[in-house]
Amino acid sequence: MTNPNHIPHEVIFTGKHLRLLRAEDGAACLIKTPVDDVAPASVLRQLDHEYEICRDLDLAGILRPTAKETFEGRPAIVFDDPGGVSLAQLLEAGSVDMPFFLDVAIELTAIIGRLHRK
Repeated sequence: MTNPNHIPHEVIFTGKHLRLLRAEDGAACLIKTPVDDVAPASVLRQLDHEYEICRDLDLAGILRPTAKETFEGRPAIVFDDPGGVSLAQLLEAGSVDMPFFLDVAIELTAIIGRLHRK
């Protein structure tokens, strides 16, 4: 399904093959899509795999996709946007002190533990 109402606002992350955009379609959302116009088959499989695994998860700290769509001619996974600032942005700003870092590390470890128990 293609949703022409997604209006991108900022790129949150760009990796070698995937990017994450903050957008809006009447409500705030996140869109994960390939970087390249023609993505390698392995990237398309990765997106499909992530969607299939995450759509049925109900775990605090793990975003559940709301849709699998086409965005700007590319396959995409859409998530509700929980808001906030990415960890990369915090690190770039130099606003991460040791207690905060440890809190985040502990929470991420707990999330990964819950995920692996599923």
